[in-house]
Amino acid sequence: MNIGTNHWFRQRLSIGGDPSTVDLMDDGTISPGRRHFTTSRARVTIGILAALWIIGVSLLDRSQDQPVALTSLLSIGPVLASLALAPVLTACSALLALAVSVPLGAGDYRFLSTQHFVDTGVVVVIGCLSVYVSILRESSMQLLALSEQRATRDGLTGIMNRRAVFDIGNRLAEWRQEIRPPMALMMIDVDHLKELNDTYGHQAGDHVLTAVSDRLSAALRAGDVIGRYGGDEFLAVLIGGDRDDTNRVAERILALMHDSVIPSEGGNHTVTVSIGISDLGPDETDLQLALRWADHALYESKRGGRARFTRD
Repeated sequence: MNIGTNHWFRQRLSIGGDPSTVDLMDDGTISPGRRHFTTSRARVTIGILAALWIIGVSLLDRSQDQPVALTSLLSIGPVLASLALAPVLTACSALLALAVSVPLGAGDYRFLSTQHFVDTGVVVVIGCLSVYVSILRESSMQLLALSEQRATRDGLTGIMNRRAVFDIGNRLAEWRQEIRPPMALMMIDVDHLKELNDTYGHQAGDHVLTAVSDRLSAALRAGDVIGRYGGDEFLAVLIGGDRDDTNRVAERILALMHDSVIPSEGGNHTVTVSIGISDLGPDETDLQLALRWADHALYESKRGGRARFTRD
């Protein structure tokens, strides 16, 4: 596969800050999209700004000839930190502001003066509120990530669900217009899964589906997208490389399944898959037509004896 093409598409799929974006991982799966102020770079930037603000307020206070009450401005540092940093780091920022407020108060007023108590109290109260806001923000981000994961991933196998793989596939098909790399769809069906369910129970069948999804993800190339289409079928979107590359991916899947024994409560099973492949035309952006051809090719693989791939 063309590495430059693959990297270009990964960049287009992970535009930072857009709530609808996803990050395409090297195993062909996706992770929830990163939101504003949640990237590592943003966290470092916010942390530095919060620390510089606290230090700047301290230096500004000490540069005045007459005592000035600037300690309350220290509270802006923890508030800024609460926008992006974890609760522990926000607490560290609040403690730093509190630690700086003590010598500032000693220089401007007596330790036991009312003004010093008021300024220090402001720093403490707003620091505690900042930590609380940080905890709420962290909890809400975790809930959003969990809801995104449930909306885009199959509950059984953990890979993308049908809606998510179509969403990614359609965007890839649209974006490929700029550089026109080859693109193919691969329908993959687990052979004789119904018989396995009837013989050993649905728990054994679920275990087989999970194991098959792991093997499919391992067999695909970095940047290829895999999802569960429904039931015993999987859908893979392959971009970059030529027809021979796609054929090699299919052969690798068949070989990996043939050489693997999947243990379950009903015993050990050697499971095979049938594959149908369809290529998108250079100007084709609709996956539905290609999907119909891939499904037709899958039917031919089944009719031809299963455990094989057919290209339509």
